[in-house]
Amino acid sequence: MSLATLARRVREQASWRRPRRVAKGDPEEATVLAALHQEIAALPESAVILAEDEAEVNLLPWLRSTKIVKGEPQEVMTPGKNQKRSIFGAIEVATGRLLYHIAERAKSATFIEFLEQILDAYPRAPVVLDDVSTHSSRAVERWLARHVASSCCTAPATVPTTTWWSASGVP
Repeated sequence: MSLATLARRVREQASWRRPRRVAKGDPEEATVLAALHQEIAALPESAVILAEDEAEVNLLPWLRSTKIVKGEPQEVMTPGKNQKRSIFGAIEVATGRLLYHIAERAKSATFIEFLEQILDAYPRAPVVLDDVSTHSSRAVERWLARHVASSCCTAPATVPTTTWWSASGVP
C-alpha cells in the first residue's frame, strides 16, 4: 500500500481535531441534586435563584500551528509574562442575567467582594455554589453567617455557570 493510499484511508476514518473536555463525575451527585431540588422547592414562587462559579483566564495567548506566508514572520503581541485573571460569575437561573467580578486572584476576600455585589443586586436571593475551597474558607463562612438572607447551597459540578464557562471557551 502506498503512503498516499494510507493517508487517504486514515482521512476517511478520522479527522484531526481537539478532544472535548469532560468533567469527572461526582459519586454523590444524585443525593446532592435531590437536596438542591428540595431547597429550591421550599422557596417562594417569586424567588430569584443565582448559580455562581469562577474561572481563571490566561492573558498570554496560546499559540497554535497555522498557515503562514513564506518569508513573512507571524508575530503575536504578548503581555511579557503569563498573567492570569480570575472571573467570578453568577447567573440568574430564570432570566440568564449574568453578574461578574474580575480579580487578579481567586481568594476568599475577592469572593466576599463578589458576594457583596450579588447582595446589592439581589438582597434576598439564594446562591448555588460549587465546592471550591474558596467558598468554604472560614472568612466566607463567617460572612455567610452574618448575611443569612443570602443563604447558599452547594451543588458540586452541577452549577449552570460551569456550562456557561465551557460554552464561552474559558477553560
